[in-house]
Amino acid sequence: MSLKNLKIIAMKNSIGLSFFLLMCLSGYGQNESPNDSVSTKLNEVIISGESKLFTNKNGNIKVDVANSVYNSIPNTIDLIAKLPNIQVSTDKESITVVGKGIPLIYIDNQKVTTNDLNSLSVDDIKTIEIINNPSSKYEASGRSVILITRKFSKKEGSQTTLSEVASFKKHFNNYFGIDSSLKSNKFEFKANFKYNQLKMWESNGNNFTIPSNDIISNYLVTAVTKRPQFIFGAGVFYKINEEDYLSLNFSSRTQKDTFNIITDTYNQQQSTINEVNTFNANNQNRNFSNAFLNYNHKIKSIDGVLFSGFQYSKYDQETASIISNNYNDVGFELSQNRNQKISIAVYSGRLDFEKEFKNKMKLELGTLYLFANSNSIFFVENVNPDSIINSDYNYREKNIAAYSQISGGINKLNYSVGLRAESTIAKGKYQSEDAILIDKNYVNLFPKASIEIPIDSTNTINLNYAKSILRPNFSTTSQVSAYINPYFIWSNNTNWIRQSPMKLL
Repeated sequence: MSLKNLKIIAMKNSIGLSFFLLMCLSGYGQNESPNDSVSTKLNEVIISGESKLFTNKNGNIKVDVANSVYNSIPNTIDLIAKLPNIQVSTDKESITVVGKGIPLIYIDNQKVTTNDLNSLSVDDIKTIEIINNPSSKYEASGRSVILITRKFSKKEGSQTTLSEVASFKKHFNNYFGIDSSLKSNKFEFKANFKYNQLKMWESNGNNFTIPSNDIISNYLVTAVTKRPQFIFGAGVFYKINEEDYLSLNFSSRTQKDTFNIITDTYNQQQSTINEVNTFNANNQNRNFSNAFLNYNHKIKSIDGVLFSGFQYSKYDQETASIISNNYNDVGFELSQNRNQKISIAVYSGRLDFEKEFKNKMKLELGTLYLFANSNSIFFVENVNPDSIINSDYNYREKNIAAYSQISGGINKLNYSVGLRAESTIAKGKYQSEDAILIDKNYVNLFPKASIEIPIDSTNTINLNYAKSILRPNFSTTSQVSAYINPYFIWSNNTNWIRQSPMKLL
């Protein structure tokens, strides 16, 4: 094992300076024949070439991450935020494609969430593709797809990479990582560990009036979050033969958020005026884990490819809050103690079959089964007057889907036609109530079609039709809320979550 590379890269962002230190320890072995009289010992071999960073096909953008400067970005969310037409929220919890809304996110052939992206090492990414007109293969709850493809090494041997990024963006943030891989014949093992020490600043203000109640109110809220993160990932890839492989991947992320929400509020209702300072001390723990098992098999008798994949993910979040208010500078008084929890578990399995015919026509068939269970607990202890609010909400959803897709070309014209059917059963209720709040059982059909007509080497006419459905993320079943001031609380509304499908064209 010898020191091969030492790179220091300085990256200047719009509001800060990031410093990247990469040390790569690698060792590769090759047999050498001492009896070969024509052998020449080479001290150094340099292979150079250029690869295209972006490719655009049929309106879909594909980014080569592994062979570009994007590979030096410390985490996957920040990487995606730099891609064309992508917008990431300030809290890095949601992603939007301009003109398409919230996209579906896939790692290889498995659907994931932003939690998975926070646990995925950039060093494991080969390409990222933004698909603006996804086929029936993908779930109907999105009008665009971000497809991430993992990379696998072709070199025999082992490699370990240490990375350190220090960035200054209002506050100091530090990213440290270790990535290791071992390749031996048909077997490859990868592991990564990240420790991130983050500090984030957020602020929000609002001015509003309610004339019918003679109310005038405004507030300014700020919060600074200290967030140490531990991220671990490991994967095994086994190439059975040239066309078959088996892979198993596991990732885990744990973090503790310590943040104080401080709010200055002015509120006037008729002749009563209150100026309130609110101090909300929060401690939050989040844990996320995910596991994939994928098997790809070439059916030689019919010249088709069968993919089977299984996935399990678990997300836990617990927030403890101590809230005090200071009315009109008379001093802070304890107002509330809060304890909020949410736990989400998702199980899924899928089968995909693909066959290409001699006339370049391709047939795709597949099925999916998904089961999700979410449990959310909301506990509030009010002070002066004393009272307790306790709520336990449980939500379960089962999805069964099947799809078919045919694509091909006639002369210069390319076409694709697909149909997806999805059956959804959803039930949600509060433990304290006998009646079921959400009780849905419905089946939807989602046709898709597209025609591509090339005009010349640089111009193409695309005609697309697709029907989709809007489903909130499972995390929206959370009752967790943020206390801003005595008049305003940020919270989810579990009463409308998934009650009825919203169809989009």
